[in-house]
Amino acid sequence: MPAREWAVIDSNVLIAANGKSDQADDACIDKCIDILMGVSSSTSLALDDGNEILSEYSRYCDYSGKPGVGDLFFAWAVNNQYTMCHRVSLTPDQDRGYAEFPESPDLAKFDPSDRKFVATALRADPAARIYNAVDSDWRQFAQPLASAGIRVTELCPDCLKPGVRRPALRFPVEASGLILQSHLVTAHAGTG
Repeated sequence: MPAREWAVIDSNVLIAANGKSDQADDACIDKCIDILMGVSSSTSLALDDGNEILSEYSRYCDYSGKPGVGDLFFAWAVNNQYTMCHRVSLTPDQDRGYAEFPESPDLAKFDPSDRKFVATALRADPAARIYNAVDSDWRQFAQPLASAGIRVTELCPDCLKPGVRRPALRFPVEASGLILQSHLVTAHAGTG
C-alpha cells in the first residue's frame, strides 16, 4: 500500500477559497476550494503541534466554519487536528525560525512567516507537499526549495504576477452558503 501524501496548506489558499484575495480570479478560487475539500475528505493535512499554522489560519478565518469554504476547512482542521491530521513537532531556531527549515544561503531571505509551512512539510513522514495560491515568494524561491526537497504546488500560477490586483470577490452569506453546500455535496458524493 502506498504511503499517504500529506499536504501543508498556506493560509492564502483559505483566503482565496473564501473569495477574499485581491489576486485570485474565479478559476483560482475554484482550485483552492477543490484542494481544501480534497485534503479534508482524504484526511491528509499536516500541521505543527505548536499550532502556529492553525493560529495563522485563525487570523483570516472564522471558527464557526462560515461563510466560506476556507472557513469551513479551518473549522474542520481545528475540530479534527488530533484525530484526522498528521501533527509534527518543530524545533525553534533563533536564526532560521525552525531547526527543520533548510540551512541554505539561497533561502536566507525566504519569508519568515512562511517557514512554518516548510518546516512542517519537511518534518511530515513522508514529506508533505505545500499548496500555494497567490503568494509569489514560493515561485521566487522555487529552485532552492526544490533543492531542499520541498514540493510546492502552485494552484494559481497566473495570479502570482507581482503588482497585479484583481477586485476582491466577497460573497454574501446566502451565496456563500450555496457555494459551500454545492462543494460539500460534490466532495462527499462518492463516499456514501
